[in-house]
Amino acid sequence: MEFPLLDFDAFHREELPRRLEAGNGPLAVADVADVAPIAFQLDDGRAWRYAARGGTMAIIPGTEGAGVVLELSAAAWSDFVHELATGPGLLYGRRARFLMGGAVDLERWEPALRAMFQGRPILDPVRIDLRERDGRPLDLDRVFTLADPDEALGHFLHETGFLHVRGVF
Repeated sequence: MEFPLLDFDAFHREELPRRLEAGNGPLAVADVADVAPIAFQLDDGRAWRYAARGGTMAIIPGTEGAGVVLELSAAAWSDFVHELATGPGLLYGRRARFLMGGAVDLERWEPALRAMFQGRPILDPVRIDLRERDGRPLDLDRVFTLADPDEALGHFLHETGFLHVRGVF
């Protein structure tokens, strides 16, 4: 599957505000309400800043007021938005550099950025309610064997993202 190179300015003026209004803004805002705004600046100087404001995310031209400024090429930024590159991937690959802030700041922002860009809810450990297929609370310490039904293994894996199966190797 090919991913088109996103137009940096059009994305910030049109597409991202549409996504935020469709519900992605409220998904992100609570997670970054107490952190410094972040800005993405292309190597040609164009920049946009993201800040929590009024129950959603504000998208503001420039870097003024940002505590974190990441400079990168238009292609690297597009790859980041499409999730073809992660923050660490951009940094380790020397496709981005910080003008302000550092890697820990981008890591802090990444769940909110994914909520803004993709609409992915941010994990809230307090609100996790993992259940067995019959509705009982899920036992996270459960250990399976290969003799357990595929449906049980599949359900647990789907709910938790992990599975402990004894005696496989």
